[in-house]
Amino acid sequence: RSALLTARIRANDVLCSTPILKDMYSYAVVHGPCRNLCAAPYNHTKFLYRQMVSEFLRFGGVREDVGTLQPLYTLLAHGKREERDAAPYILTRTRCINDWIAHWISSLQPAQCQQIVLLGAGYDTRAYYLPCLARTAVFEVDTLELVSHKNSILPTPSSFLACRTLVRVGANLSHRTSFHHKKLTLQRIAAGQTSTSNGTHWVVGVLQNSLFVRHAPTLWILEGVLMYLTPPQVDEVLSLLGECCQYSANSHVVADFHTCSASTSARYVRNSIHLPCLFQSPNHPFLPCGF
Repeated sequence: RSALLTARIRANDVLCSTPILKDMYSYAVVHGPCRNLCAAPYNHTKFLYRQMVSEFLRFGGVREDVGTLQPLYTLLAHGKREERDAAPYILTRTRCINDWIAHWISSLQPAQCQQIVLLGAGYDTRAYYLPCLARTAVFEVDTLELVSHKNSILPTPSSFLACRTLVRVGANLSHRTSFHHKKLTLQRIAAGQTSTSNGTHWVVGVLQNSLFVRHAPTLWILEGVLMYLTPPQVDEVLSLLGECCQYSANSHVVADFHTCSASTSARYVRNSIHLPCLFQSPNHPFLPCGF
């Protein structure tokens, strides 16, 4: 339900006069086979996203080299108050990550093999609508149940895709969800192990069995995942990705997270959005994990 809720918020963006994402495939998911599952109210979540976008814009350092991000932040900073308040965090986050994907791909040589791995992909539809993915292999990793359901409602033939190839991997992500709380644990269900017999972490092992090229430039995306993990789980995941990024000089991680204290303080800074581009670059928990 959490993944469907995210898809619903992305789908509502399509109906706006100036959509941020133009994600017609999320609209098809929400208003097609999943419309009954997406009927749950989300007023509480919408309020939380408003707090989070305020937090995202308020705290951090100013960057000048925003590139394609500039139009989005100009809209958020200088638009009408009701437009700013209505801009959900999920749309801001997805748009920022999309722009960083485009920037990363443009920095690679055209002949290079390139891959994107979305851990906890949910009903993400980037593989269908981002034109910059034409030369990129996309791997979507989530629970077996979600991957199976997604395969049944979203086609994977190449004629539908914007990317070079799309592989969906059911990686035994065990999860427990409720409307207000979500806990996602990355673990190997079979034996409670984090590595295979040859020392390869199980996530990498599962991907390699699905045409993943270990030493190719890879963009690892953790969108809306880290804030639901416990500190030990965050350390495990980030340590894994820090190790994976050493396989190629052009591999990177894109992730977002927030803390309870940050969400609480956001209510006091709702009226302080005045700069067009603010980023948060936390040292912890990334630096201790090899970044």
